[in-house]
Amino acid sequence: MAGEIRRQEAGFRRIFEVGRETEGVVTRLVVTSSRRRAEYRFIANGRVFTGGASIVPQHWNDLRLAGPIAVRYLPSDPANNIPSWRIQLDPTALLLSAILLCPMGIGCGMAILVPLRKRRWYLAHGRAAPAVVTRVDKPRSRGRVYPIVHYEFRLWEGGTCQGSYEKRDPIQTPEGALICVLYDPDHPCRHVRYQAGLPLFKVAADLHG
Repeated sequence: MAGEIRRQEAGFRRIFEVGRETEGVVTRLVVTSSRRRAEYRFIANGRVFTGGASIVPQHWNDLRLAGPIAVRYLPSDPANNIPSWRIQLDPTALLLSAILLCPMGIGCGMAILVPLRKRRWYLAHGRAAPAVVTRVDKPRSRGRVYPIVHYEFRLWEGGTCQGSYEKRDPIQTPEGALICVLYDPDHPCRHVRYQAGLPLFKVAADLHG
């Protein structure tokens, strides 16, 4: 976001310092749930150019279809143009963007890190056990997209435990197949399926006693 703000500032500053101002004609006014946008055309260097921009509320009521709009453009490149009142950045809009985007970025990061930390904990402190696939529920036409694999495994401390997972890989897992799970020795019902690509040395040691 900081890079985008600096780029906009540099572009606006250049248009402000060396640009020329002219009067354009509004060709289209578009209103959506999130913004108001005006499109326009103007003449520069004997040619017709077009442009468009989001319009802040205080200027929206001043515009009319086929009405005038003040435009500032670069003489060397008239296609680089903006409405004259947009020379200055709107700090309120930038602050709102930062407020909205920061939680989204944090949320995406947490969505990635939390599962990785969980699996790392099971690799470091959990016990590995072979599990038998008891059934595979096929995906439904509505709602669920992937099949659900149900399994059961025997605890080293005695007893059995059951679990399931959503199967997203293309590898076939029929009933009766063996998979590997990692479980919490203190709370055996807390477990995860071992996935290929994770360290094997501890898993092998547990499976072989």
